[in-house]
Amino acid sequence: MVRALVTTLLLAAAGCATAGEPIPAAVTQDRDLKAYEDGGVYRTPIGQREVTGAADLRRFIWTHWTQKRRGYVLVVQQGKDAGATSYVFIEPSSSGWHIAWRSVPYSALPHAPRWSPQDLRDIVAVEQHHDKLTFRDAEGEVVTRL
Repeated sequence: MVRALVTTLLLAAAGCATAGEPIPAAVTQDRDLKAYEDGGVYRTPIGQREVTGAADLRRFIWTHWTQKRRGYVLVVQQGKDAGATSYVFIEPSSSGWHIAWRSVPYSALPHAPRWSPQDLRDIVAVEQHHDKLTFRDAEGEVVTRL
């Protein structure tokens, strides 16, 4: 019981991204976040696959994408002892607009290694199908779905 509580507390501390919390420089990569609308933090409850508030998350991304407005959101995927915080930036690029999706994995286990941020392929197209979004790269390949 105590071990489970400690693990839960460590996990909560490891993945506790909150609105207004500074985003690490390794993630912002010199972006001036004052130029972006903050769309908030969305989480998957432990043991669940769907993010809480998924409809709001999709609406924020879709609106900013179609209206060509800068914005960013944080998506925290929580597991029992590990997870990832994804930073999703909707922004202009040299060839138009794109979405930069950077994930930072974490572990709540003691002495777990620290992982480097991981970037998804550059997203240059977003499609809406019913209540889901599909993100595609320059070759038209699916990068991820939400």
